[in-house]
Amino acid sequence: MKVVCLRHATSDEVDRIRAALPVGTEVVAPQGGYFSRFDCSSDIAGLAADADAFIGFSFNRS
Repeated sequence: MKVVCLRHATSDEVDRIRAALPVGTEVVAPQGGYFSRFDCSSDIAGLAADADAFIGFSFNRS
C-alpha cells in the first residue's frame, strides 16, 4: 500500500504515520521548497499517480 501525505511532513511525522499503518506500507510526502509546509501543489502528481490513500490536515476557520 502507498500513502501520500498532502503536506510537507517532517521525517518524524512520516515515521509516526508509518508506525500506525500495516507493515510494508510506503508513506511519502512532497519534498522541496514551500510557502507553508501544510500546503502541496501540483508537483505532488508524480507521488499521487499510484497512491492507495492520501492523508492531510484540516484547519478550523476560527
